[in-house]
Amino acid sequence: MMEHKTVKKTPNYLEEGVLLVSAPSIMEKTFSSAKSLYKPIEPLGLLYIAGNLLKNNINTSILDCNLEGLSIDESVNEIEKIKPMALGISCLTAEAYLVEELLKRVKDAMPDLKIIMGNMHASSLLSKLDFGQFRKES
Repeated sequence: MMEHKTVKKTPNYLEEGVLLVSAPSIMEKTFSSAKSLYKPIEPLGLLYIAGNLLKNNINTSILDCNLEGLSIDESVNEIEKIKPMALGISCLTAEAYLVEELLKRVKDAMPDLKIIMGNMHASSLLSKLDFGQFRKES
C-alpha cells in the first residue's frame, strides 16, 4: 500500500522545515474595480514545490495569506510564530509591492531567515523593486 503525504495546515513551529507563502492581497489596491471577479485559488505552484519537498522528507508547510485574508502585519506575525528555517514566497505582478513590504518586515524580524522568491515575475521585478538587500551578487 502506498503511503500518502499531505501538506498540513500551518503548524505553530517549523524550525526544521520550509514555509511556503502565498502573499497577502489587498483587494481594493490590487484588483480595484475588478475585485468582485476575483476568487482566491489554491497556490498550485507552491503545492507542487511542497509535494517535492515532502517526497524528499523535508518538513514543509504552506501559509496562504491571501486565502486566509491576512494583512501584512498578520502575515509577519504568523511567519514569526512558525519559525521556519527557510521561507519560499511567490511573487506575482499584482502582489509585487506587497511581497516587497512583507519581505522587508520579515527580514527585520528574522534577519537570519533564508528567503527564496519565485514565480514568473520574480526575476524581472527584482531589478525594478528594492529587493537588493535580499539578493546576493555573484
